[in-house]
Amino acid sequence: ESELFGHAPNAFTGASPRGRDGHLAAADGGTLFLDEIAEMTPRLQAMLLRFLEDGTYQRLGDPRPRRANVRLISATCRDLPDRVRSGAFRQDLFFRIRGGVLGLPPLRERTDLASLSEHLLHRLSEGAAPRLSEAALARLRAHDWPGNVRELRMTLMHALAMADGEPELCVDHLPPELGYGGAPAEVAPLEEQRVEALRRALALHPSRAAAADALGIARSTLYRMIERYGL
Repeated sequence: ESELFGHAPNAFTGASPRGRDGHLAAADGGTLFLDEIAEMTPRLQAMLLRFLEDGTYQRLGDPRPRRANVRLISATCRDLPDRVRSGAFRQDLFFRIRGGVLGLPPLRERTDLASLSEHLLHRLSEGAAPRLSEAALARLRAHDWPGNVRELRMTLMHALAMADGEPELCVDHLPPELGYGGAPAEVAPLEEQRVEALRRALALHPSRAAAADALGIARSTLYRMIERYGL
């Protein structure tokens, strides 16, 4: 809530004594992108709906209304109509945000896996990015990618860590369960995968800002994860 709308000075334990503007204020006059909007809490959904209806919002701990003018773009991997039917997502908010819908195919249906992998390797590498061997690329293409691009990013981070500076990523650098079709025999719990991805990002990137960018998360989320997992 405070990240989106901001907060007043000392609004909660650990809050800045000077207060803080949120993403809405930062995006005023521009575009605000909300990822995974289906995961919003009911309270946050109500606050966002109010803003979309009259253009006003309140910072946490501040009763004064503020205004912002933004173009909203949201994304989700969930079936929003299904979430509406189950009561997990507000129907009125759904009608507000469903204007132009652009469906993106899952990674397993895309034909640009090689170029996307190359792009991610350049972003994840501190120096010159290694190339993928033909066998490694074939293994990537054989995988179903249930986690889509985020899973691909984690996989390439694993490969970079295993390659340890070698100019080419080969099959041996990839996770052993990758690319055999269907589900692997054993899947690590999601929590363990998150911790491992965080460790890899911190090992590959001495800057926490760079680690957050590599993981595709906000810096504040990275700091919370580091504190939560004691890393």
